[in-house]
Amino acid sequence: MATPSRLVQLHCPGCNAQFWVIDSDWRGGGIYGAKELTYPQREYTCTSCSRSGSGHTVITQGPPEFLLQPHEGCPMTATDFEHWVGVLREHFPDHPKLREVGRTFFPALPGPPSLTVEMWEEEPGKSPRCTLDPSADQVADWLARLGPNAHLTLEYKHGLKLTVTRSGSRTFDASCADWRTVIAAGTRLPEDRVRTAIGHFLSGDGDGCLWAIAPVTPPGSDA
Repeated sequence: MATPSRLVQLHCPGCNAQFWVIDSDWRGGGIYGAKELTYPQREYTCTSCSRSGSGHTVITQGPPEFLLQPHEGCPMTATDFEHWVGVLREHFPDHPKLREVGRTFFPALPGPPSLTVEMWEEEPGKSPRCTLDPSADQVADWLARLGPNAHLTLEYKHGLKLTVTRSGSRTFDASCADWRTVIAAGTRLPEDRVRTAIGHFLSGDGDGCLWAIAPVTPPGSDA
């Protein structure tokens, strides 16, 4: 059986250049009696010198789950997904997956490692308050009472963190981060959008939370 296609960076033995291909570690030829070739045994054409032949060595590979996204059985962090979208866009600008980024091509995020959600409210000049595993109604109440420049933070331990700041009488700034960096942010969002993001967050739906905060418009779309 063939393994999933993945991005593969190869070294050309002719000119020492590096180039990218999309291929499978195992192509499944053995099922039909053909010899299963390793990467150095396969023939590729170098994009720099146009040499065609075998002898190429693998420098690095993208994760096999990347082109399968969204796949609940093979989750990816949004940061990793965005990195490999960049590689795909740079080296394969006409790949059909790029037209679907944000619509049918987006990461299935890893589930939260802990079911416990911490909710913090921090307001200038006041002591912060915290509660564990808040209900949707409790979050809505805290959101409605959020003062100017106050922060409401929902966080899974070692997982996603959603931060909401009141930016106007009826608008909020919001951002969602994993343990490394902010992966989605929106400004002056209406309260219903923020409530939608919070609902997805509390249900463990990281994808829904991200897209509620910052919907992705595919490149070339007029939407």
